[in-house]
Amino acid sequence: MTKNRIDELVKKGMKNPAGFEKELAVLEKTAKTDPDKKKQILKEFRESLDNKGKEIKGIAVRRQLEDISDMISLSYLARHYFNKSRQWLNQRMNENIVNGKPAKFTPEQVNILNNALKDISHKIGSLNVVY
Repeated sequence: MTKNRIDELVKKGMKNPAGFEKELAVLEKTAKTDPDKKKQILKEFRESLDNKGKEIKGIAVRRQLEDISDMISLSYLARHYFNKSRQWLNQRMNENIVNGKPAKFTPEQVNILNNALKDISHKIGSLNVVY
């Protein structure tokens, strides 16, 4: 992920709101006076939004699984449905850095995960203990 001015500006704004306002005003003035720089700023803004969207998606997957992680065995889920270890599943849930890149679920793996959760839900839902 390449850093851009918008990402840096947001980071600065979290630490120094006054500095953020000042730099934002400079960027705004630049965008109004230089059409080429305006295009570049817009490009960086879109890239920054796309990156934030991807971060939110990763957090959303972890949060969704967090709610059920005490109810079902994540080791079982990883081993039975993915033929992988719990560590593998945790790496993707937490987007840990593996081989220099964040580990993420592929669209196919998300589909497998959803089907696995439906399968487990069906198994639990159809269970009826008779005494």
